[in-house]
Formats: sequence, structure tokens, C-alpha cells
Amino acid sequence: MYMLRLLLGFVGGVYVGTYYNCKPIVEKVSEYLKNNLPESKNQERSQQNKGETQNQKKQSLLEKINKLFNDN
Repeated sequence: MYMLRLLLGFVGGVYVGTYYNCKPIVEKVSEYLKNNLPESKNQERSQQNKGETQNQKKQSLLEKINKLFNDN
């Protein structure tokens, strides 16, 4: 029964989406959500990581390498 409801819902959505040309509405809703929802945590972290300078990255890598060889 549930599978039939799912199938009918999907087919109905495809039919309405193609017959009534819903693309402009979908684009407006997508733009609205993109502008009004907060960014995900992964995007915030990647923006913070971009702020690091190249020198800090090199220093961090050197520290990790030294730690790896000194622990043995």
C-alpha cells in the first residue's frame, strides 16, 4: 500500500512538473532558500581554512613530520 502511494506521488509530481512548467517556481524557491538559510558548518569551516596563510600550513606540516619521526 505504501509503495503504491509513493509511486503515485512520484508519477503525479513528474506529470505536474512537466505539464505545468514548474521550473520558474522551483528556481525562485531555490534562490529564496539559498539566500535565507544559514550556511552549513562544512562551508564555514572551509572558509576559515582558506584564511590560513601558506606559511602557517607549511609550519603545521613540518610540526607533524617532526612529531611523526620523534615518536618512534
